Amino acid sequence: MKHVKLFEAFVNEGKYPYMGELIELLSDVDAMEMMPDEFIDQAVRNYKLDNDLAADIFDAYWSLGAKDRFHFTEKDWEKFLSKQGLK
Repeated sequence: MKHVKLFEAFVNEGKYPYMGELIELLSDVDAMEMMPDEFIDQAVRNYKLDNDLAADIFDAYWSLGAKDRFHFTEKDWEKFLSKQGLK
């Protein structure tokens, strides 16, 4: 198990470490019903984003069509977040 974690750390080196958790949040429609300030506070506290980037992600999320938000895959969310500056 230790070797697997070391390999994952090597593969993910230089990548945004909270990508999976942030994708999970964006995928949860009920969680994204929060107000902008709530999202920003949670993103800063839990996902180590700065205020401006968190606000941009929130705005970009709501600019997506509902059909897209409901049917995005993990790869779609990664692409979405990449456009916001997270890699």
